[in-house]
Amino acid sequence: DIKQKAAYELPSGDWSSDVCSADLSSPTPTTNRGGHHKKENCMLHDEDARRAIEGVDIADDGHTGRGPYITTYTGRFYFNDPRPEDVRLSDIAHSLARINRYSGHGDRECRVAEHSVHIYRWRVAQNASREERACGLLHDSPEALSGFGDVASPRKRLVPAIGAAEDLIWVKAIAPRFGLPLTLPGIVHEVDRRICADESAQNLHEVLGKDPLGITLEYWSADKAEAEFLRAARELELV
Repeated sequence: DIKQKAAYELPSGDWSSDVCSADLSSPTPTTNRGGHHKKENCMLHDEDARRAIEGVDIADDGHTGRGPYITTYTGRFYFNDPRPEDVRLSDIAHSLARINRYSGHGDRECRVAEHSVHIYRWRVAQNASREERACGLLHDSPEALSGFGDVASPRKRLVPAIGAAEDLIWVKAIAPRFGLPLTLPGIVHEVDRRICADESAQNLHEVLGKDPLGITLEYWSADKAEAEFLRAARELELV
């Protein structure tokens, strides 16, 4: 269980790539003291992420001394002691292909893996760098390994330890595993916000946000979403 101190005494960082109505209803994006949008450079530092889990009861699993873990598709992931060697694309693809966007409240199932592939493909069409394309594909990958899944950002803001735990996984495990920056590029956050307008117009009862990318949801099955995610990973030579 997460103690109140861990949840409420954290820095007010906002690394979450998830956006929904509470994020998009504000006419003016939140800015930091330098006048920049927080989401353009908003990953918490490693020490902040560590602080976020100080209040978590880390029980020894009895064998490794690395604390609690989740059972993944192929093995285990120690979410409080994330390491690059524990990250497997097969686990990420399998999990994200079975997690729905918008807490499952769409007319049809829209999976995080499909969402990620659409962002990747859109960046390919824009001739983005390999690094930006890879970040686009993997931006939600901590959700597959955190034990929280896809948490709506308004909820995540009320429990900052969730976002900080995801940040810890990205900084300590996913980014070094695939040679990616510790901070997601600002363009990835921008595209992630814009795609909400496409997804919501096609699959929710209200339209969230503006400036859609122009993508069309295909509502892939879990197996199809997993396969397309892995196909994109192979194109990036991540596997």
